Amino acid sequence: MTNYFRLSDAFGALVVSTVGLIFVVGVVFASSFSASLSDVNIWVASLGWQCSIVVMVLVFARRRGNIFRALRLDKTPNIQVIFLGLGLSYLVLISYLLLIVALEVTLGLDLSSFKRGNAIPLPGAEGRSFIAWMLLAVTTICGAPVAEELLYRGVIFQGFASNWPNWIAHSLSAALFSITHLDIGVVIPIFGIGIIFSIIFARQKSLWASIGIHALFNMVGFLAMFISEM
Repeated sequence: MTNYFRLSDAFGALVVSTVGLIFVVGVVFASSFSASLSDVNIWVASLGWQCSIVVMVLVFARRRGNIFRALRLDKTPNIQVIFLGLGLSYLVLISYLLLIVALEVTLGLDLSSFKRGNAIPLPGAEGRSFIAWMLLAVTTICGAPVAEELLYRGVIFQGFASNWPNWIAHSLSAALFSITHLDIGVVIPIFGIGIIFSIIFARQKSLWASIGIHALFNMVGFLAMFISEM
């Protein structure tokens, strides 16, 4: 697969996105100490970060010629591959959880911190407001799949793969993708899922493939959380 981005693009995008992520983490941290900062503020900040990522990636892509071609948005993905990727992603997640439970049972360890989900703040005593639920849905089902795939597969993976072997590009882009989820309970499975996303992206030569898998994966998680909190 021809990689349209360079190593400098990957590192530049990583630096800019990290600055924005630090801001979002700061908002989340401040919300735990201030009653005036609600989960609405958190999701507004997250959505702002995602929008800034999209704008940044488009600027980087414009420098490499045709935006759609550079980001691999010019090819329709195989729908069957998207559902295959979704199944493999949940296989990784379920296998990880079963492994943690097995270690707890056999070794008598308390590994509850490794079974937590994403670092999504818990609702207050009155639950989440309608606006909070809407923002959460937009950021998780739409914003995250688009922004994160543009960044980690579209630019970072291609940038790494232009200079290094594909297995290094797959591993590093997946590691960076997993670390940004900011919870030890998901770093390992999200790393495996990130590998699946990048391999399918490289094989299909279409970013729509990884965006589709990512969106479906997050949608299932969102619906599960919505049902559990109702």
